[in-house]
Amino acid sequence: MKINIKNLAPILLVLLLFSKSAEAQAPLKLPSIISDHVVFQQSANVKLWGWGPGANKVAIVGSWNKSDTVFAKVDVDFTWQTILKTPKGGDKTYSIEFICKKQKLTIKDILFGEVWLCGGQSNMEYSFNWGGVSDAGDTLNAYNNKQIRFFKVPLAFYEKYPQSDCKGEWKVCTPSTTKDFSAVGFYFGKYLQEALKTPVGLIGSYQGGTCIQAWCPKELFEGDIEQQRINEKEPVNEWVPEAPSILYNSMIYPLAPYSLSGVIWYQGESNIFNSYKTYSKVFSGMIKSWRELFKSPLPFYYVQIAPFSPREGEKYFIAPNAALLREQQEATLTVPKTGMVNINLK
Repeated sequence: MKINIKNLAPILLVLLLFSKSAEAQAPLKLPSIISDHVVFQQSANVKLWGWGPGANKVAIVGSWNKSDTVFAKVDVDFTWQTILKTPKGGDKTYSIEFICKKQKLTIKDILFGEVWLCGGQSNMEYSFNWGGVSDAGDTLNAYNNKQIRFFKVPLAFYEKYPQSDCKGEWKVCTPSTTKDFSAVGFYFGKYLQEALKTPVGLIGSYQGGTCIQAWCPKELFEGDIEQQRINEKEPVNEWVPEAPSILYNSMIYPLAPYSLSGVIWYQGESNIFNSYKTYSKVFSGMIKSWRELFKSPLPFYYVQIAPFSPREGEKYFIAPNAALLREQQEATLTVPKTGMVNINLK
């Protein structure tokens, strides 16, 4: 069969116009986690990524070494990714320029130091705004420290597919910004910054009342009939998303492949009903999946839930189940590079 080139001409013209239109509609863009006031891991090969017009290159210039320009090719799906070597942390701030054709983005007030992800449910989410942090004293009202930065991931949930980006912005530590961030995360970061004398970045990804399954990729439960049945029996709270992977997809996956020093985790109370017997298996699987996602053997430190007895008429906390879940948390210490903090209520 002969092909008439003349007949193909209109089609080729449409395809060409579509290609040019698609290119024009793909502006140079960075994920929210890479923005002003950001803290990058120090003395490391950190990954940078974003979006841009297809079949082009992005030139990346760090102000600490302007002679070493890094180039990243924009793929056909309009995404790009590259590696940038970072300097040792300190007081000095820097900037990075991203240039693609006539487009240019600049992120400013950058620090290099240690970056930690703070995750879990309400005990990690608990902020100074909630009141009740009895040992805070005057620390919060008098604490301004440009060496500590916060990035809080807002609540979002997608059950079916992982998302490529999340909302949020980096904020410098002041009394006003600290009030809305995790109190546990704040004290952890404050201790690290004062002990190491280096900048600290804290990424908060947490939500009260959530079970651990919501923070795991769906692949973790594929083929596991027992766990799938357990997941179906989990109590449903109208005010919080509970489905497996629903928070992993929207509040963890979009952060990768950001370079981290490690993770702190405070969660477990919402698993004392039906899934306390398999908590260690799921928790261990979650740790492994996060390490695979961030492509790093991240240190993972977590808090063992406190011992307690249910108050009269309160059925939410079931003391025997809670004790069994604490055993499951302790069993997770067999996973390499994990640590557990034991707490007791007086």
